[in-house]
Amino acid sequence: MKYLIAAILVSVSIVEAQSPALLSVDGRPTTVSVAAGAATKRTFYSVIKGNSSAMVRLILTAPAGTTVKASTIKITGTLAQALATKKGFTSLQVLTESQAASFNASPCIDFSPGEGSAEPEASIPQPESSSPLCDLFPPDARAAIGEALAALYGGSWSDAQVCGYLVNNYFGGAEPCDPVDPLCALLQSLEQSQPQAARYSPAIATTYQSFTVRVSQDACAPKSTRYLVKFELSIPARNESLTITARATSNIFSGAKAASIKPVSDGKFAPQPILLMSFLGNLCGQRLELSKWSAAKRISKSTTEPKDLIPYNGRVLTRTPIGSFLTGGKGTFELFNGRTNYGVCFELRKRRQKVNGY
Repeated sequence: MKYLIAAILVSVSIVEAQSPALLSVDGRPTTVSVAAGAATKRTFYSVIKGNSSAMVRLILTAPAGTTVKASTIKITGTLAQALATKKGFTSLQVLTESQAASFNASPCIDFSPGEGSAEPEASIPQPESSSPLCDLFPPDARAAIGEALAALYGGSWSDAQVCGYLVNNYFGGAEPCDPVDPLCALLQSLEQSQPQAARYSPAIATTYQSFTVRVSQDACAPKSTRYLVKFELSIPARNESLTITARATSNIFSGAKAASIKPVSDGKFAPQPILLMSFLGNLCGQRLELSKWSAAKRISKSTTEPKDLIPYNGRVLTRTPIGSFLTGGKGTFELFNGRTNYGVCFELRKRRQKVNGY
């Protein structure tokens, strides 16, 4: 899996605290000076277009204890009208680096044996390697890769064979991860699973801080739909002036998004209706959220957890019973963890439905 990275400039205004500042997409960080004094609250915003949901990673060099809140609303009129809106915003999930790492640690799900399993013989070569490069992935990560390889290509994969796969496919080529490979999403998520250590600069009394904001969007809306996303930065009171540097990136999941509703399932969940969605690349931390939207705002949401994984036609799919969710109308099913997400639109009724090339 590759992420389509769009950089967002974060301009934190130092004028009136109530004046929101635009986050323009241009890839450059912004450095601002903040005078000594009381606690400060800054509001800034971005306009995001689309209907598939995204993660925004906000990186700040700011005083320890700085907090971030985020919310969103559809833009149905002009941007000025949306900015003037006081009600109807949907609060967004904001995670620190350590919270994102904890979020991704559980719950964990596994493949269901005997249901859609691969052939017993591996369909690709299994060369062994003992390269020290493989130590970039800890043993539990290599074990997860081995499980996914077995499900996708068959056979049993030893640690040395997993290492050989990594060396042959990822440590010797120009591309760090081939988006065509179903294992790509897993590799990408494992590479990002360790939180970055905070960096402290006594001269300006600031620390490096990273926040992940999950921007949920209505997958049933047109791709041209625009969202106003507001971020509220709260800076603790301090006795000295300082400089804040801020930058953000919008990470859009570009792995497989094939999904389907099966109205009558077989296997261990029979005869319940189930939702099958391409997994995000890791075995732990995945959640599923159903949202309903009306006009500009989200009016309801329900969250559950995928129950297991099954391989099917070269894909790895999460499987979730959804009988209680099928109450009529349309809704967005968003699969997410602490790092990435995507959403799909389905009618909330018991009939076979397929999207994104399922």
